[in-house]
Amino acid sequence: MMGMRFVIGCEPVMEPANLPTIFATLSETSTPALPYIHYTPSKEINVHLEFDYPSYWYFNEDKYPYTDGYSIFLSDPLMLTAPSREPNQPHGNPSSYGSVYIWIEPLETGQTLSDIVARYRDGVQKALHHIVLIRNYPIKIDGLGAHAFETLNDTPEMYTSTMFERTIFFVVDGAICRIDFAISVNERGGEFEKGYEYFLNSLKIGP
Repeated sequence: MMGMRFVIGCEPVMEPANLPTIFATLSETSTPALPYIHYTPSKEINVHLEFDYPSYWYFNEDKYPYTDGYSIFLSDPLMLTAPSREPNQPHGNPSSYGSVYIWIEPLETGQTLSDIVARYRDGVQKALHHIVLIRNYPIKIDGLGAHAFETLNDTPEMYTSTMFERTIFFVVDGAICRIDFAISVNERGGEFEKGYEYFLNSLKIGP
């Protein structure tokens, strides 16, 4: 079983582009002008998450080969206009566009949410001075216990401005779910963050 591929306190690195894509069901109810799209996962995904997200957002979904893990990437479509990753830029070329990553991977044997939260907290506290932990606190996702971390990140190799980041962990059906939200501090309270709040409040965990 593969270990967790978490990047402490920063935007996760995207998986290689040649990974197979999962085709999920994206439904709109009456008109293509609706502001939100409803996401329902394909049957081959073990953890059933449903949510709504703004229709103008960029969407991509990938399954990790040879494992039960997968990821969903949502972002401001302007991120697609950013220059392609250079060989010396492991995190991609710096930008400050809003993004949401959802990562789901099987738990390691004996691993619990408390273990994951403690390890992440320790990693953030040991991180370079570019990452500052603001606060961490328990929350609920569709009635399920979860834990959130909020940080400020101004790593110059990754971002063109200081970013506010919120990382949420929860465990369901033997898997750890991680949701990473990042947005420039100059865009707090704007359209993208409002879309993220709508997305977060719409999350449903199915059987």
